[in-house]
Amino acid sequence: MIRRVLDWMSPFRVWREVRVGGQSARRDFAAGLGIGVFIACIPVYGLQTVLSLFAARRLKLHPLPVIAGSQLSAPPIAPALMVGSVALGRAILTGKLPHLADWHVGHWPAVSMAAVNSFVASWLIGGAILGVVLAFITYLTAWGAMHLMFRGGGLQPE
Repeated sequence: MIRRVLDWMSPFRVWREVRVGGQSARRDFAAGLGIGVFIACIPVYGLQTVLSLFAARRLKLHPLPVIAGSQLSAPPIAPALMVGSVALGRAILTGKLPHLADWHVGHWPAVSMAAVNSFVASWLIGGAILGVVLAFITYLTAWGAMHLMFRGGGLQPE
């Protein structure tokens, strides 16, 4: 069992697949990165790696690109993702952006449960939408980079 997990997670296997596997392997690699970026944008901190492994297994993708994409939610980018997700979600739910004063720490003791629910809903909706957009951009960028790297006179398979 341990041997199967180590073979599944092998970075050498994913590199070999990308080098000699053709367009489908490169597409799968780019899709794995994109799915990982989507997972990074949704607020399930602490479960992102587990969710990445689950998604890779269910979608029959190599786990390393999915885990690598999910690491977008690590500092220093994580706060920007959170603020962007909440602002986007708030704009979708209420039709206006949050005020800068809403982010001030001094206001937190007076926050009601309705405000917390609104914040969480904004974060979930905004995170999902931002995740889809960033996942698509990541997929196109990764696929294009591999296309140039392997077709444009770069690293040719042996």
